[in-house]
Amino acid sequence: MKRTMSMVVAVLVGLGMLVAAPPAQSTQPTAKFKNCKQLWKKYPNGVAVRGSNANRSAFADYAVEDGFLRPKVLSYKKFNKIKPAKRFRTSGARFPQWLYCGRPRPAQVPPTPANFSAQPSTVSSAVNLVFQEPVGVYPPPVYDIYVNGALNSTYTTRVTPKDNVHTFTPLVFGLNYSTTYEMYVVARNEAGSSAPTPTVAVTTKAEPKRTYTLQYTAGCASGNCSVLLTNASGGTDRIDPTGGGTWTFEISKKSYEIYSIMVVDNTYSQATSCEMTLDGRRVEQASSSGGSSAYCGYITK
Repeated sequence: MKRTMSMVVAVLVGLGMLVAAPPAQSTQPTAKFKNCKQLWKKYPNGVAVRGSNANRSAFADYAVEDGFLRPKVLSYKKFNKIKPAKRFRTSGARFPQWLYCGRPRPAQVPPTPANFSAQPSTVSSAVNLVFQEPVGVYPPPVYDIYVNGALNSTYTTRVTPKDNVHTFTPLVFGLNYSTTYEMYVVARNEAGSSAPTPTVAVTTKAEPKRTYTLQYTAGCASGNCSVLLTNASGGTDRIDPTGGGTWTFEISKKSYEIYSIMVVDNTYSQATSCEMTLDGRRVEQASSSGGSSAYCGYITK
């Protein structure tokens, strides 16, 4: 009987009249994690998708900068298996779609700013400060700058880190020229304040000169000359007679002001000369012979 049934089945299969039973329907795999609480059991700090080959930890780094604990980095394939995505996205993250179940970092008191130094500005009475902060301080602090024991200003600018260090370079304004100040810096955030940096003494630059020193020199071989020169107010002085000499004026730093000196030999027979210097730098000279006058002129720039 068995042999007869086998033969019948073989014939039906050969004729294509026996249809195979349909396969059982495949069931969709259940979600690996139903919520962040379950995900945290395997990944305590949450997960971030892997970045490009150039920087595979990019999204994990962003999470740390945004105030989250460093998450586990997963390949895109593994990361994409965590569904539904909206349930796991991290609110408050820069890229919530690439950070699932991020966990905020606890606030920490910032460390004392490192490598603090102060140098006088070369162009004003201000002082240039430099100090550093390691990457990862959370919440990001602000910096209170103290001058002679009193709060001068608060520096809030954040800079891109290099080699895992933030380097800050604030300027301290409102200082007097040629004055010594004592300065220190305190880092501060919502968790508290750091210990102050060591105090640094710095002396501001001398006040820049606001005038030119203009000097005239007249030469008179005969010993009997008249000299006409422009004075500091722009008027003309006549020195008569004279055997030569030097005259100095402090003139304002204005552009296109004309200053001059003319040396006239009253005997009309001997040599004369003139010279002009500005802050010790010669800007004009001239000489004459046989009783002619020597003339020097200069226009400020």
